[in-house]
Amino acid sequence: MSKKVIVITGTSSGIGYGISEYFISKNYFVEGCSRTECDIVDNNYNHTLVDVSDERQVRSWIRDINKKHKKIDILICNAGIVKGSPMVPMLSKKEFENYINTQLIGTFLVCKEVSKIMIRQGIGRIINLSSASVNLKLVGTSAYTSTKGAIESFTKVLANELAQYDITCNIVAPGYVKTEATIKFDDKWEQNLLDKLTIKKATTADEVANIIEFFIKPESSCITGQTIYMSLING
Repeated sequence: MSKKVIVITGTSSGIGYGISEYFISKNYFVEGCSRTECDIVDNNYNHTLVDVSDERQVRSWIRDINKKHKKIDILICNAGIVKGSPMVPMLSKKEFENYINTQLIGTFLVCKEVSKIMIRQGIGRIINLSSASVNLKLVGTSAYTSTKGAIESFTKVLANELAQYDITCNIVAPGYVKTEATIKFDDKWEQNLLDKLTIKKATTADEVANIIEFFIKPESSCITGQTIYMSLING
């Protein structure tokens, strides 16, 4: 059988980079994208420069992948923005729109194009990345948290729409992952976040990939519309 094809957004750094390496090591073929170049060099990896908030770029990218592989088995929407933001009174409309465009609209556009292919296949697995911050309501995260929360709601509706085609849609919400973006924050910020988590340690990209791997197993075909919060008791 041919290798399973995984499409992953936001692979040039952070979680996307880590989970790409994980699935490459498992002999999947990874089609990655980001706005910047990626230094992963492997026969099982291909990188494309894509702005996921641009509908034309997304449509062209996904169609090229399908033309090349004749299928897309798994989609992982990971692209997002991780940076400090001011509180709402000081937050600009442009900053808020940046989060909406990259995290929410980007997820919508990629899911839209990939789901068309998966419907024709009659099978597929979609995993969208959220964040434990959705339940933490941290100061200065209104744009980040609200768009991640919207991704969760969107994914659950999508799961209901696509279930009849044997396509599952689930959500992984990591706690604190040390990445090139988060190490820019100071120690006080990191400790404040860890104090609010149930498991008070950083999560690795491999641990995130482990949850994704559970969702994409053939044995998980009856699991859809679910969110797994990592490092945090939900509720």
